[in-house]
Amino acid sequence: MCHKNKAFVPMVIVLLIAALQIGGSAAAKMRLTCEDVQVQAGQTFFVTVNAADNPGLMGFKITVAYDDAVLRDPQVLADGITKNGSLNDSIGVAPGTAFDVLWTNTASVPGDGALLTLGFTVAPGAADTVIKVVLSAPDTFTEKWETVQADPLEIRVTVEKDADVGEPPAEAVTGEEHASPTEAGTENQTEPAQPTDPPGVSGDPVLSFPSEKDRDLAQFLISVVSKALEETQKERILDVEKKEQADFTELVNDIADELSDEPVPEYASFDSLSNAYTDAVKTSFAENALRNSEPQTIQKAIGTALEQVGADAVETVAPEKRAEFVKAFENEMAQASPSLPAISDRISVDDTVGLIAAIRNVIAAPPEPAAEDPTQPAATEPEVSATVPGEIAAPAPEKTERFPTWAIVVCAAVGMLAIAVTVLVFVKKKK
Repeated sequence: MCHKNKAFVPMVIVLLIAALQIGGSAAAKMRLTCEDVQVQAGQTFFVTVNAADNPGLMGFKITVAYDDAVLRDPQVLADGITKNGSLNDSIGVAPGTAFDVLWTNTASVPGDGALLTLGFTVAPGAADTVIKVVLSAPDTFTEKWETVQADPLEIRVTVEKDADVGEPPAEAVTGEEHASPTEAGTENQTEPAQPTDPPGVSGDPVLSFPSEKDRDLAQFLISVVSKALEETQKERILDVEKKEQADFTELVNDIADELSDEPVPEYASFDSLSNAYTDAVKTSFAENALRNSEPQTIQKAIGTALEQVGADAVETVAPEKRAEFVKAFENEMAQASPSLPAISDRISVDDTVGLIAAIRNVIAAPPEPAAEDPTQPAATEPEVSATVPGEIAAPAPEKTERFPTWAIVVCAAVGMLAIAVTVLVFVKKKK
């Protein structure tokens, strides 16, 4: 995710000025609520922090503390109240175990509901943990410069054990709302869903063209189909009815022959044309998105879209919510990369969801180690000292050949003695 760290310091100054103006104003009280999280190791999850009894926030500072050995790649997404105004965080600036979230607006935002969304990726082999959310009262205020207080919030993160992996998929949930001890445990908890391919999507699509020639042919096919759709007054190739498919295929072949000076592939059936066009659109979109957008931007767009449809993973978006999910993703991406074309206008929603999942898998995967060059000498293993599990070993001290200190002292003493003897001999000869 791309953070506006340059804007973070001015935001701190604004909150400090606000705190000075608040002075002795009466403090209002609100509540922070959230859902507990049940997730598997290696998965990315999002959880929404909600505000209840909101007196009309105009600015706040929140500190989020977490165990960076368990939770990685923190994200902060504007949600509900914070979709107005300016939201900044210190991720990448503050130490890895905590970060601040600062928000200001030009007017109070009344009403209860979502305050912001936090995202993390669970480390492999991680244990259960807790995320602490603390509201800084001196830096949280209303339009009347009243300070706002809230009790600290703890979000419990339960990491599924290895024995649970492989159980039959169940309906996905992000967790249960915090409840009193008498209420908690009275209802059966639902196991998180196992990732599966969305219906209608067969495997991951190709995310880059094998060669420049393939890229040119794909772009040519997209432009030819677009021209054929324009001539037949259709918005998408999916709108071509079965009785029109043969004529449409012939029209595409004719337009391709007319526009190209070189021989181009001729499509024998509408199915082969439709499949080729869908693959060209998906691969072209993936290349543009991965080339022109930061991975954090894509992750944020996916997270915001998932939050909007109430899903915790792309694979678990309900069929009736997929169109809404795709539109939300496209809107978020359009804000970050205005030149990126909408894809759902060209291919099916199911194909688009499958493509988004494939792109997510690419940006979430760790980089592959570089292949060893057989012509280069093999790298030697660095010496490391024994460390406690989980700690980073300090690099071994560099071994250098040094002249022993005692030898230096002896040589100096002998040299001084030789000088003294030479002086005495010289003095006696003068006498």
